[in-house]
Amino acid sequence: MRAVRLLLVLLVVGVLIASGCTAQSPTRTPDEEQGATGTGSSSTPSVSTGTGEQTQTGETPAGVEEKPSGVVTAEVFNRTLAVNASLVPDSTFDCLSKAPGLIKAYYSAVKDEKNVSSFFDLSVVDEGSLVELHEALYRAVDFRELSVSEPNCSVISTNLVACSYHYSAVLVKDGQEKAVERDYITFLAGDSCKIVWTEEGK
Repeated sequence: MRAVRLLLVLLVVGVLIASGCTAQSPTRTPDEEQGATGTGSSSTPSVSTGTGEQTQTGETPAGVEEKPSGVVTAEVFNRTLAVNASLVPDSTFDCLSKAPGLIKAYYSAVKDEKNVSSFFDLSVVDEGSLVELHEALYRAVDFRELSVSEPNCSVISTNLVACSYHYSAVLVKDGQEKAVERDYITFLAGDSCKIVWTEEGK
């Protein structure tokens, strides 16, 4: 499982290098190879949320966000996932609020060709391989532009947050530019609020 999760993280780097430097098709994830239906690259992958019936126990103090109650649902890769909010620890809901900023900060660090180890859960992702692959990416291309849309994040299990967003970049290699547009879903561990893997949206 550790190796599989690491592979999924590193697929992002492989897609970027392949898309920016060759005319080959992007690397497909195991889910895509199993025949999962996809959406066009111009639309953000679906991660939508909802809650079941909620019981109000009183007014929430100003400035304090009320923890959801009932059943929280999210749609990821055209599958609806449900989790009982009462079983979700506060750390996962805290990560839900922090995740969009963390993802944007990660891509900002990539654009500036910085070490990104601090954004990943190193109990899941091998740091040596992570650093090596990002350094290879930095040697292969330069980022003239790189941006992501505002991530749409949801709690999808007691210790997992999923965020969907649209990625766009202009890569430069050997003086030639290549525009890249992708939709991604990034998964973060709720307890550490660190990235554990990323897949291309379908």
